[in-house]
Amino acid sequence: MRALDVLADAVVGDSNPLGKATEAQFNNIFDTNVKGRAEHRPTTIAILPEDGSVVITGSTASIKGGVGMSLYGGAKAARRSMVRAWIQVG
Repeated sequence: MRALDVLADAVVGDSNPLGKATEAQFNNIFDTNVKGRAEHRPTTIAILPEDGSVVITGSTASIKGGVGMSLYGGAKAARRSMVRAWIQVG
C-alpha cells in the first residue's frame, strides 16, 4: 500500500431555496467549493511527487438534488466537472 501524497478538500454548505438564497450565500459556497479548488490546484501539483496521486472527496449532492440544497449541489457538480476535466489534461 502506498502512502497518501496529497488530500485536497474544502467544503462549505448552506441550505436555502434558490429563490431565497442571498448573493452572500452564493458567493460563500461557490468561492469555497469551486474557486478555492481551482486556486489551489497549482500548489497541489507543485508538491505532488512525480508518481503521486491526489484524492479529491466529493458528495452525492453533485448528482442528486435536495430540497434547499441547490447552491451546494451546484457547487459540488461544478467541482466534480472541473476535476474530471483536469484528469483529461493531466
